[in-house]
Amino acid sequence: MVRQYGMSRATVREGIALLVQEGILARRRGAGTFIQSLKPRKPTRLLAAMVPCQPGRWDSFGKIIQQVENCVHDRGNSLIICNHENNREKIERYLDRIIQDDVAGVIFSPVQLPGHKDFNIQVIRRLEDHNLPFVLIASPVSRDTLSHYSFVSSNGFEATRQIVRHLVGLGHRRIAYISGFLEVFSAEERQLGFLEEMRRNRLDVPDAFVQSIQVEPMEHQGREELRRFLDCRPAPTAVICVHDGIARNVIEEARTLNLKVPDDLAVVGFDNVYYAATLDPPLTTVNTPLADEAAMVAQILFDKIDGNLTGERQEFLACELIVRKSCGAGKSDAKVNGVSD
Repeated sequence: MVRQYGMSRATVREGIALLVQEGILARRRGAGTFIQSLKPRKPTRLLAAMVPCQPGRWDSFGKIIQQVENCVHDRGNSLIICNHENNREKIERYLDRIIQDDVAGVIFSPVQLPGHKDFNIQVIRRLEDHNLPFVLIASPVSRDTLSHYSFVSSNGFEATRQIVRHLVGLGHRRIAYISGFLEVFSAEERQLGFLEEMRRNRLDVPDAFVQSIQVEPMEHQGREELRRFLDCRPAPTAVICVHDGIARNVIEEARTLNLKVPDDLAVVGFDNVYYAATLDPPLTTVNTPLADEAAMVAQILFDKIDGNLTGERQEFLACELIVRKSCGAGKSDAKVNGVSD
């Protein structure tokens, strides 16, 4: 078209982006641009968010979706909320509905459980096959797909490094870590941050000082892992947990073993859930920028729908360390700004 009609490349790119937006053309990664339909997509103001909210709880995804909904409504759009609860069948049913309802774009939080990488990729490919703009939230699926898709997540790698620096500053040298599920990107990033900062401080991490939780009821996670730590000689003086639910269990289990937190054992969590400040002792944890994540994921999705973003965009947002008494340092809540790569 540039040679035949004398058009500029920028004009051609803009025209193709518009045709993709209207559903006439479809981009397929690694293959090219093809005719999707000669009938333009009907204008729609309907978006969808597929995330694993926890019914009856004020959880992280609940907060994010509330903020996303505000952003969507502020622009005169509507939002379908699809709580997939990390359930494959529910996700497949929601996908059928999303395609049938001809939504304009999708926010998708991949299933963050072991053995679901291929399934998450299948979901994404189905969105691509139907030319649906989408943005991932909380996880890009895996390190292998880090640059393949647009996503927004908190910077767990840097946040966990900051926790280690804080504990080292309090005098701890034997620090243990309870990790999340293997094969889950966010859990892997937090564990890598722990290991990296321990290395930078030239502190040993025995194999027994890193334990991964098992797929079991939340109220059990972290308890057996703590007992394994305490069997070590010498035992750790501080434990970092991949999220606050595990940290709460560790504090409770320590109490049953006649250990005092933080006098005998410092405990730190992650995510600053609603009960973190009310635990005994109040939990030192990491606050993730949920409102900023929501605003950014909505903006990226709007940019893709409007044709203003033709590539992919990846964002890791900085977190805050919230210092409370469980680590032995907090007399009251104190915020320490995080650092984003």
